[in-house]
Amino acid sequence: MISVSEGRPAGLQGWIKSFGAWNIGGLAGWIIIFLGLAVRTLANPNRATAFTVYRLAGTHWMSAQYLYGDWRGFVYSPLAAAFFAPFGWLPPGWGNLGWTWLNAGIFLLGVRALLGTGVYPGIKQGYHGIVYLLLVPLVLGNLDTGQANPAVIGLVLLAVAAVPAERWNVAALSIAAATYVKIYPLAVGLVLLLIAPRKLGWRLLLALLVLGILPFLFQHWSYVSQQYHGWVATRSVDDRR
Repeated sequence: MISVSEGRPAGLQGWIKSFGAWNIGGLAGWIIIFLGLAVRTLANPNRATAFTVYRLAGTHWMSAQYLYGDWRGFVYSPLAAAFFAPFGWLPPGWGNLGWTWLNAGIFLLGVRALLGTGVYPGIKQGYHGIVYLLLVPLVLGNLDTGQANPAVIGLVLLAVAAVPAERWNVAALSIAAATYVKIYPLAVGLVLLLIAPRKLGWRLLLALLVLGILPFLFQHWSYVSQQYHGWVATRSVDDRR
């Protein structure tokens, strides 16, 4: 019994040493953030956030209503509206929480992928937790208000991280998905094309086409065409992308 109990601290200490104290701190910090966001969201489920706009757009998508009229500023593609449609089936608080966690998860996945490429050799694996902690003040406000920026950045980071590993399908799909939320990630994709135009070019074009066609599977073609026309029209007169 004594030997077993004495072995536990040694095992725990060994795990802490191998994983890294800073990594444990980063993990604990983000767990607290996830829980804190859950409490804040569920305690006030009707709080106005960007998700309110997204959820409303999803509801209008399901009922085939025009997305780009006086709908409180929805500016994303019809694909984004179709993506948010299932959130309309959930109570506002739970839908908001699901989006908030997904938003944060995509962002963290992108950061993890980029750190895993080794493009920053000065940041040792045992100190990755510092990076995650330093990113908290930069992203927490966006997560709290439901902005899509963390997810978009996460997708861009996934694309950038996929290039050194020659995971061209991942790079193309990530850029295409981010482009249908905010248009500017396409510029990142064009920069990545300079690295491997033959390997990435046709994949990116195909990914954009497939994702662009996807909304037609969920609504009548005339309605979807109208929404694409409205999206392009609103983006052409707005300096925000």
